Amino acid sequence: MPLKVPREGGFLAGPKRGAFDFLLLVGSALLLIALGAGSFALRDEYHFGEFWLWGGWIGVGTFASVAGFLRSKFRQRGFTVFCVVWFPVHMAVALGAAARYPILISLLPVTVELWVGFTIAFWLFALPPKGGE
Repeated sequence: MPLKVPREGGFLAGPKRGAFDFLLLVGSALLLIALGAGSFALRDEYHFGEFWLWGGWIGVGTFASVAGFLRSKFRQRGFTVFCVVWFPVHMAVALGAAARYPILISLLPVTVELWVGFTIAFWLFALPPKGGE
């Protein structure tokens, strides 16, 4: 559940709000750095391939973007099943394109796959959600 802090009035109004936002931004950046460095350290410790490392981060990024945009849709069993099927397909396309083509060319199949996936989701689940949730 996202942190809900009142923008006007309340205990974080005015300059306090800016400082709080800055602390959240710095904390998020430090957490991301720690997770990134930790994932590479685990890769070195347990000797698994870069393919799995990048695949994991692609999966985390895909889940975070879809979950942030469509969090209320995860209450529907059908949407959750769709995502469980779609995320591995997305990871396979992204990693396969990255392994086979240069980075700029590999963006084309990934873009097409994301467009197809979101289009199917929009058709099946009446997206985007009303009111942003």
